[in-house]
Amino acid sequence: MANKAFNLLDFDKYSRLLRSIFPSGADVTICNMDGDLLWTTDLSARNHNIDAAAFLKSTLSVKSSDIETVRHSKLGDGNFLYSMVMTNDSGEQIGALALVVDCTIKNHKPHSNDIAEEFLQGIAACIKSEHQIVAELDGMAGELAERYDELNLVYDTDDHVNGLQEARFALQILVDNCATYMDVGMSTLLLPDRKICISHIKDENLSAEKASIVSRLRKGIFSTSAASKCGTVVNSQMGARKALSIPVLGGDGNVTGILATIKNSQMPDYTNSDRNLLEVMSRKVTKILQTVYDPLTGQLNRSGYEYHVRQNLLASQEQGTTHCILDLDIDDLQIINDTISYQAGDEIIKNVAKVIDDLIRDTDILSRTGGDEFGVLLDNCTLEDGESVAEKIRLTITALEYTWQDQRIEISTTIGVAAITPDSESPASVISTAEVARNAAKESGKNRVQVYKKGNSDLIRRKGEMQWVSRIKNALRENRFQIYSQVIVPLSNRSENFHVEILLRLRDENGDILTPWAFIPAAERYHLMPDIDKWVINKTLSEFVRIWKTDWAKSAQVSINLSGQSMSARDFLGFVIEQLGREGVVAKNICFEITESAAIENIDEAKEFISSIRKRGCRFSLDDFGTGLSSFAYLKNLSVDYLKIDGSFVKEIIDDPVSNTMVSAINQVGHVMGLETLAEFVENQAIMNRLAELGIDYAQGYGIGKPMPLEKYLDEISNIQRAPPGKGKSQTRGLRAVSNKS
Repeated sequence: MANKAFNLLDFDKYSRLLRSIFPSGADVTICNMDGDLLWTTDLSARNHNIDAAAFLKSTLSVKSSDIETVRHSKLGDGNFLYSMVMTNDSGEQIGALALVVDCTIKNHKPHSNDIAEEFLQGIAACIKSEHQIVAELDGMAGELAERYDELNLVYDTDDHVNGLQEARFALQILVDNCATYMDVGMSTLLLPDRKICISHIKDENLSAEKASIVSRLRKGIFSTSAASKCGTVVNSQMGARKALSIPVLGGDGNVTGILATIKNSQMPDYTNSDRNLLEVMSRKVTKILQTVYDPLTGQLNRSGYEYHVRQNLLASQEQGTTHCILDLDIDDLQIINDTISYQAGDEIIKNVAKVIDDLIRDTDILSRTGGDEFGVLLDNCTLEDGESVAEKIRLTITALEYTWQDQRIEISTTIGVAAITPDSESPASVISTAEVARNAAKESGKNRVQVYKKGNSDLIRRKGEMQWVSRIKNALRENRFQIYSQVIVPLSNRSENFHVEILLRLRDENGDILTPWAFIPAAERYHLMPDIDKWVINKTLSEFVRIWKTDWAKSAQVSINLSGQSMSARDFLGFVIEQLGREGVVAKNICFEITESAAIENIDEAKEFISSIRKRGCRFSLDDFGTGLSSFAYLKNLSVDYLKIDGSFVKEIIDDPVSNTMVSAINQVGHVMGLETLAEFVENQAIMNRLAELGIDYAQGYGIGKPMPLEKYLDEISNIQRAPPGKGKSQTRGLRAVSNKS
């Protein structure tokens, strides 16, 4: 590097300096450390009878103590020769410098205030300084060239592997690029836990040695794991080869494999640039693994699994083959996590993964698709054989004896089985059929295998519900749910501006309006109700904030239904509190309705939720009251304001004495407890009159007002309220008139 930088210097300026000091009779010669003449004035023309370059070459062997000391002597022709060896800042010799001064120069006397010696030292100092700058720039250029190669390798690899869901394709491209950019005979990636060994061989002589090389690499993977975690690169001899290898780390920071390059021993040693390139590629391997592999089990994640299902479906459609997928769930793992520890749960997940991996073929695919869920793709497998494999897996896991800190844990699994055939619609459809079968098996008692077969009406119904999951999520994302309202009226003389219950509709992909019965069962089964309830609350409050600002609507009441799932959801209470804190929200005008069955099923969560929200001014209504076997027993434990009598009693009140008695009894108990009562399903005036006779406080139903879009309802009731005096409509009559338009 020193000689290279020295050779790059421009020495012409020193000739000009020489001429300014010695108008005639002086010459300079410069050579590098190899004795090569780099620059000289035309000595031969002056006949100094000296080969200055040869002389300088002899000076390069001077003692270290004489370095940078000017040596001078008188030549045979009477001229004077000055010479010195130059060094860089590190003390490394970089070249030699000679000055010949003609004896005819007036007043030139060596050793006496010698201007020639000072000149030579000045030139040496300038050359030394310039050399340092050029050397640094040259070094920077070299480093930039190395970085350029590294970036080219990284960018080229990224361009090819980004978006690839199949890890082996991406890793093969990476290994190929390592061999190409580093110009080695062989590059190899070895990941034993994932059964991956990928090589790229450019030197055909290495083909016969591949097995031996891989064997040696395999033995070295875990031998220096502590150092490997720090990024230590193994640069070693491998027989007649040179090897450069670096460990590949998993997501947990432990060594999971090795990336290595091999070349002939006659080739140049590996450089720091080579090391950097391999380190970068090792980190890229880790990133690829994290993208498509589960860090806990080392198996494919859901993304990688879906890729293989898609490939097998294409193969089935093109070749007429049949494959199977298993959807496996570890029973009650959440209970183990909660009662023992998550560490115990993680160990069980790893053990189950190992059991499955040992029981399937190398051509089959295992994936961890969720927290306690696995997917298995059985290549070229009939439905009957798939069921047999699933049963074998179930029995093996059930027999697994697992102990955590002296506590024995029983493990079982529930498995759904489905076939991939040429008639299968899509990868998502295939996966969902196995999930449907697994869910059905869970509801039948867990620890069993359920096969999805055509003609099974229960499973077909469940599959239809699963298809609703994506439709509901899309509707939420695209804002296709619609808020409807149904009026609630008082049956006694009391001043109430107006009161409505919020109802929900869905505008489907074709623009048709669907009632809740079409999508609520699926939403409840697949735990989407909290998301729906959040949407309803946010949308409803946005509409009512608009009218609560007006004088005539300051006391407008709104009832919003909540599901039992929402009250149990971890973040739902915080969401409601946040919504109640919005500017313009009047909490005392809001009533949340919860069904009796939901409250009883989630009694502790319901009590906590009701208590927290009531403190902020809201009220609560217990919906569908009277359908539960222990209605009155639970009622005293719930702080509610209204009892909403179930419509199955209300609509039969005229013709059925039992229904009449039930409605009367609920009303009496409610009033004794200080609660107001509300009857739903009021379909005609006769029912409304009977309810008034019994002392029911409020009524709601098609006989009073049909549901209509909330926004339209609020606009029309607003117009009625702002009508000029003397129009002859009371608030209640005007309210009912609007409601019956729909």
